[in-house]
Amino acid sequence: MTASVKKLARLLTAAATSACASGALDAQPATVSTPAPEAPSTTVEPATPPPAEASPDSQSADADTNDTSKTEWVFTTTPYIWASGSKSEFTTRQGEELTSKDTFFELLGDLKFALMGASEARHGRLLLLGDLMFVKLSDSAQGHFGPIPLSADADLRTLLVTGLVGYRAIDRGPMFLDLLAGGRLTGLKANLEITGPLETHEADFKRTHIGPVLGSRLRVPLGQKWGASIYGDVGGFGIGSDLSWQAMGIVQYDLSKHWQLGGGWRHYYGRASDKGFKLVQKLDGPIFTVSYRM
Repeated sequence: MTASVKKLARLLTAAATSACASGALDAQPATVSTPAPEAPSTTVEPATPPPAEASPDSQSADADTNDTSKTEWVFTTTPYIWASGSKSEFTTRQGEELTSKDTFFELLGDLKFALMGASEARHGRLLLLGDLMFVKLSDSAQGHFGPIPLSADADLRTLLVTGLVGYRAIDRGPMFLDLLAGGRLTGLKANLEITGPLETHEADFKRTHIGPVLGSRLRVPLGQKWGASIYGDVGGFGIGSDLSWQAMGIVQYDLSKHWQLGGGWRHYYGRASDKGFKLVQKLDGPIFTVSYRM
C-alpha cells in the first residue's frame, strides 16, 4: 500500500503543480499532458503559410496579389498531441522537498480522456488564436495499513483555455513574425478517496484562475513544401502564477492545398508559490500536429 499511496500522492502533486504554475501553457501544444498539464500553455500554431511555389493555394499565397487572405478571413484548425513527460518539485512550509518524475508512457497508463486542439482566424495582419486542452486521469490502488485493508481512488481533471490576439509585424509571404498577447484560463479538479472496512475518507481540490500571456511566433520557409516555426511565450507575472514560459520548434510539411503535418519539440516551465508552499512544473516532449486550412 505504501508504494500505491506514494504513486497517488505524486499524481496529485503533479496535477496541483500544473494548475498553479501554468499561468501560461500555450503554444502548440499539447499531448497527453501530465496529471496537470498547467499549463502550459501554450497555443499550438495552426497551419502556417508554406512557400507559394510549393503549394499555390496555401497561406504562402500572401505574397501573391490574388491572395484573398488579405481581404477575407482565413480559418485554420489544428488537432495536436503533446507526448510530454513531467517533473514536479513541491516544497512545503516546513522546507520538505518532494519530487515526482514520470515519463509520457507512465502517464499514459492513467489517461482516461484527452481533448486537444487549436484554431486560428486571420485577416490581413490581424490574428485571433485559441487553444483548448482537457485531460482526465484516474488511478486506483489496494493494500493494507497494518492489518487493515484499504483501497484508494484518485481522479484528476485539468482544463486549459487560451485566447490570444496577434499582429503580423513582418509579412513576407512564406516568412512572417507574429506578436501575440492574451490570457489563459486554468482549471483543476482533483479528488482522492480512501476506503477502509468501516469508513471512507474523501479529499477534494479545486482551483480556477486566469493569467496574462505574451508571446511571439516566427515562421521561415525551408524550400519546396517544407517550413519551420518557432514559438515562445512568457506569462504569470505574479497573477495566478509567479512565472511560466515555454519554447517550441516545429517542422511542417504541406500535404495538399488544405492539409499540413507538423512535428517537433516543446518545453514548458512553470513556478508558483502560495502561503509558504512552492511549486515547480517542467513538461518536455515531442509534439505532433495536423492542420486544416479553410
